Formats: sequence, C-alpha cells, structure tokens
Amino acid sequence: MPDQSDAPQSVAASAEQLPPAIRELHQAVLRGFRDSGQVHRDDLRPTAAALGVDLDDALHQLGSADLVHGAPDGQIEVAYPFSRQPTGHTVRLTGHPPVAAMCAIDALGIPLMTGTDGVIDSADPDTGTPIRIHRHSDEWTWQPATAVVVFAQTDCSGTLADTLCGSITFHTDQQHAHSHLDNHPELHGHIIGQADAISLADCAFRGLLAS
Repeated sequence: MPDQSDAPQSVAASAEQLPPAIRELHQAVLRGFRDSGQVHRDDLRPTAAALGVDLDDALHQLGSADLVHGAPDGQIEVAYPFSRQPTGHTVRLTGHPPVAAMCAIDALGIPLMTGTDGVIDSADPDTGTPIRIHRHSDEWTWQPATAVVVFAQTDCSGTLADTLCGSITFHTDQQHAHSHLDNHPELHGHIIGQADAISLADCAFRGLLAS
C-alpha cells in the first residue's frame, strides 16, 4: 500500500474543504465532463443560480483550490481528473463518450470516481507501445500485464497540471520505466505497480461525486 501522501494532493480532500454549494457546483463540472467530455461556464449558470452562488466567484474559488481551471473563451480546460484537451490518456466509460484524463493516475481515477466500468487507452511515452486497461466491477486487466506507472514531478511551481500531470505516465514494464526516469533527470519520482497505482487513484478521487 503506498503512502497516501503520494496521492496528487488528494483532489477529493481539497474538494472537502469547499463550502457545500461550491462543492456541488464542482460536482456539476465533473458530471458535465463525464457526460459530454467538455463543459462551458454557461452550462453551469442554471446550477449556480439554483445553488444561490455567484458563478464568477465560485469558479474563482475552484481555481484557487486548484480543482477547476477555465480558458478566456469560457471553456473549462481542466477539472481533475478530466482534461478538455487530448492528453494521450483516453477513458471510455460504459455508456458515456470518450474523455481525456490529465495523467495516468487520473485515468485510473475516472472509473473509480464515477463507479463505472470502462477502458483506458494510453501508450508508453518513449516507445509508443499501446497500453490498455479494462475495469469491470472490481477487476482490472492491464495489457501488457507488465505495465507500471511512473509517479514523478518536476521542480516547476504552479498547479498540479504544471508540476505533476505531465510526469505521471504509464510504461510497458519496469525496465522502460527505469529508463524513462534515467533519461529525464528533471523528473523526481518513482515507479509504482498496478495495485498501488489504483490505490493512489482511489485516494485522490474517492468520494468526489458522492451525494
């Protein structure tokens, strides 16, 4: 079992710090991504009005908490574990359109957070070898069976998107993961196995969509 402090500053724990109405708006953002793969700030106006919150202030609070980040055109670009832009980590939940995950741990977190079966498609960043992960109930199948996750960060400051997400990647096996870290001295991290990666994802995103 990995140290829970390894989790990406547990997004679920950060959300629990929010006022109830802001947390409900945050959940509306996550459900929007789950259901359509993207969210515009205008999509949130009815929910904000029903909750009695100012949308601009609510989105500012979500940004300050490093949970949701928007673009000038009103599109929500980041709502961990979701990304509006393709990232190389695609999650296909049963009954929902494909969505992009911010990183490997976030990809694992999407089926866990939504309680939905699905398929994750990614690739080893160095070789391009496809990596596919199936979740069915509590059973996970990894292809290749030797796949692991590099959990690393850079010295950059800023949001999780800036410091962590690009550095948390799937790899075909331990050897390729070690080579990746050796070839990228700017990364500080370690290799985690499949069970520990799923546990980290669960710690980071568990309860985000709970009532």
